[in-house]
Amino acid sequence: MRIAFLDRDGTLVPEQPDDVWSTLDRLDLIPGTTEALKSLQLLGYELILITNQYPIGEGVLTQSRYDELAQGLLDVFTDNGIDVLDVFYCPHARGDGCDCIKPRPGLIQRALEKYPATELERSILIGDSDSDMELAIHFGMKAFALPGSAQAVIHPLVNRVETLSDVLPQLATTTNDSPDQMTHPLQ
Repeated sequence: MRIAFLDRDGTLVPEQPDDVWSTLDRLDLIPGTTEALKSLQLLGYELILITNQYPIGEGVLTQSRYDELAQGLLDVFTDNGIDVLDVFYCPHARGDGCDCIKPRPGLIQRALEKYPATELERSILIGDSDSDMELAIHFGMKAFALPGSAQAVIHPLVNRVETLSDVLPQLATTTNDSPDQMTHPLQ
């Protein structure tokens, strides 16, 4: 099973200052997100969100408010024909020392435990932070860095893109089955 591991904040929805999250009525999508996610699914990727939500652990955002915002986002995806396989999030404060705050491996390890058929060598990670890129490198996954803080990590697995839609042409030319295999997955 191929997975597109997707960061949430700054990748699918606009990044916000920490103190703003609890005041939002809903999470708005970055333009082009719906179409890009549908295309990822057409290319054979299952979608899993992986997100650091340290404002919960730091008392800025309550668990119930996070749950409401997250469910609202999933409802928007469902209403637009997008099937999100799962969401894994870290609710811990940045200084808690947990194993799940990115770039630590806990979120993807949990996904692998729940979905053992995941083929990491055929999966991807898309995010906007250095921690996203470091996590992808840890697992040997191809990564796509959106503008944001994801500028410091230089690695052969990390590809720079301007928008989520810019990932698609790169995926349409390779299947990730092998470095030598160049095909269009929809042919």
